[in-house]
Amino acid sequence: MRADRLYLLWGLIVLALSYTIPYLVLRDCKSLLLYLFWLILTVAHLIVSLTYIGRWREWTD
Repeated sequence: MRADRLYLLWGLIVLALSYTIPYLVLRDCKSLLLYLFWLILTVAHLIVSLTYIGRWREWTD
Protein backbone atom coordinates (compact mmCIF):
# COMPACT_ATOMS: atom_id res chain seq x y z
CA MET A 1 0.00 0.00 0.00
CA ARG A 2 2.90 2.34 0.72
CA ALA A 3 4.30 1.83 -2.79
CA ASP A 4 0.93 2.78 -4.27
CA ARG A 5 0.91 6.05 -2.37
CA LEU A 6 4.51 6.82 -3.31
CA TYR A 7 3.75 6.15 -6.97
CA LEU A 8 0.69 8.38 -6.82
CA LEU A 9 2.73 11.13 -5.16
CA TRP A 10 5.45 10.75 -7.81
CA GLY A 11 2.84 11.05 -10.57
CA LEU A 12 1.42 14.22 -9.06
CA ILE A 13 4.90 15.72 -8.70
CA VAL A 14 5.71 14.92 -12.34
CA LEU A 15 2.43 16.46 -13.45
CA ALA A 16 3.04 19.61 -11.42
CA LEU A 17 6.62 19.93 -12.67
CA SER A 18 5.62 19.41 -16.29
CA TYR A 19 3.40 22.50 -16.09
CA THR A 20 5.15 24.80 -13.63
CA ILE A 21 8.74 24.60 -14.86
CA PRO A 22 8.01 25.28 -18.56
CA TYR A 23 5.49 28.04 -17.94
CA LEU A 24 7.27 29.80 -15.07
CA VAL A 25 10.99 29.11 -15.39
CA LEU A 26 11.55 28.23 -19.05
CA ARG A 27 8.93 30.46 -20.70
CA ASP A 28 11.49 32.60 -22.57
CA CYS A 29 13.73 29.69 -23.48
CA LYS A 30 14.75 29.77 -27.13
CA SER A 31 17.06 26.76 -27.07
CA LEU A 32 16.43 23.04 -26.79
CA LEU A 33 16.46 23.27 -22.99
CA LEU A 34 12.67 22.99 -22.78
CA TYR A 35 12.69 19.89 -24.97
CA LEU A 36 15.52 18.43 -22.88
CA PHE A 37 13.59 19.09 -19.65
CA TRP A 38 10.50 17.29 -20.94
CA LEU A 39 12.63 14.45 -22.29
CA ILE A 40 14.39 13.90 -18.95
CA LEU A 41 11.13 14.15 -17.01
CA THR A 42 9.43 11.66 -19.34
CA VAL A 43 12.29 9.16 -19.18
CA ALA A 44 12.40 9.42 -15.37
CA HIS A 45 8.64 8.83 -15.16
CA LEU A 46 8.90 5.90 -17.58
CA ILE A 47 11.63 4.26 -15.49
CA VAL A 48 9.66 4.70 -12.27
CA SER A 49 6.50 3.36 -13.94
CA LEU A 50 8.25 0.28 -15.32
CA THR A 51 9.80 -0.41 -11.92
CA TYR A 52 6.42 -0.04 -10.21
CA ILE A 53 4.69 -2.34 -12.71
CA GLY A 54 7.47 -4.93 -12.39
CA ARG A 55 7.13 -4.99 -8.62
CA TRP A 56 3.34 -5.07 -8.88
CA ARG A 57 3.60 -8.22 -10.98
CA GLU A 58 5.77 -9.81 -8.28
CA TRP A 59 3.20 -8.92 -5.61
CA THR A 60 0.31 -10.51 -7.53
CA ASP A 61 2.11 -13.80 -8.29
